[in-house]
Amino acid sequence: MKPISTPIEGWRRIALEFHAIQFACNTRQLPENFGPTHLASLPWASLTPAAQGVIAFLRHIWNTENRFDLVQVQRWDSRHREAFAAWVTGAATGEPCRYF
Repeated sequence: MKPISTPIEGWRRIALEFHAIQFACNTRQLPENFGPTHLASLPWASLTPAAQGVIAFLRHIWNTENRFDLVQVQRWDSRHREAFAAWVTGAATGEPCRYF
């Protein structure tokens, strides 16, 4: 795993583990070098509750003042739960449960 050089790089590495974020990038709803503030520009009304939960989680690990309720993970499919597990175990960043 390539070392993380900046907090935004580490955060983006985790974000890209989630297929909802990959889809937003692939459909150009998010720019290539997106950051936490770009998530607010996504079309909330058309997002599934699961995708909204993913965004809430990603905003929370960037800034803990952003609310995230762990119960939201129950709405996620297995691929999103695997991405969450990569954050929990540190597989995505090399540091378990890393906040930025």
